Amino acid sequence: MSTAVTIVWAIFAAVFFYLGYAHWRNAQQTIRPYQMRGTDSGEEVQATNPEVEEYLEGFNKYIDGLNDHFRKHNNASAVGYFVAGITSLISMILFFYL
Repeated sequence: MSTAVTIVWAIFAAVFFYLGYAHWRNAQQTIRPYQMRGTDSGEEVQATNPEVEEYLEGFNKYIDGLNDHFRKHNNASAVGYFVAGITSLISMILFFYL
């Protein structure tokens, strides 16, 4: 019976560590800023209208805010999953040896 419970704790630990790793990797990814591009050549085009430039600047600030929010959220999730994984390992060890 103790072997089966130990295996279950080991599976929980593996799942938690995988989820922590996945969130840690997601925290490192960002949405790149928007740049106007030409339709045919793919080259960057400068906005000539000041309203468009102002909109793009605000939009890119919004993207930066999202990147910051997603990074913090994923880092917090990763820490939580790693703590849960360590707790699972400790529980597995304690159950096996006690």
